[in-house]
Amino acid sequence: MHNISILTDLPSDRHIYVGSIFVSESWWIVSVNSRAKGCRGERMFRDLCRKHGYTEVRRGQQYCGASGDADVIGLPCIHVEVKFVEKLNLRNAMDQSIRDKREGEIPIVAHKISRKPWLITMLADDWFTLYKFWNENKVGKKQ
Repeated sequence: MHNISILTDLPSDRHIYVGSIFVSESWWIVSVNSRAKGCRGERMFRDLCRKHGYTEVRRGQQYCGASGDADVIGLPCIHVEVKFVEKLNLRNAMDQSIRDKREGEIPIVAHKISRKPWLITMLADDWFTLYKFWNENKVGKKQ
């Protein structure tokens, strides 16, 4: 087994075993904090959806934990991938949403960074479909 302590500035007693892998304690803390931030982002986006009237929205992973499920469920025909990170590879996140979506769902990535509002990223074809529907039903019609 390789001693990972030569790769870090932590003393060797600050390493832990994860299964059969010898891991730096600092890496483990970052991983746990990253997962916690992701869960917090899912709850924040769920709350945003509820604020906008989608009261049945809930986190997907908390109930079944199966990969391939949307991070947030309850928006009909939308597959939501939530990312709450400071640096995001948007193409990879969108690819994940496309890969995990079910037939008939529109894949989106809901993403934010600290102290900034939520953004939604979607495929251009899907955006034009939604815009066309909105335009035909909203523009020029009296409220």
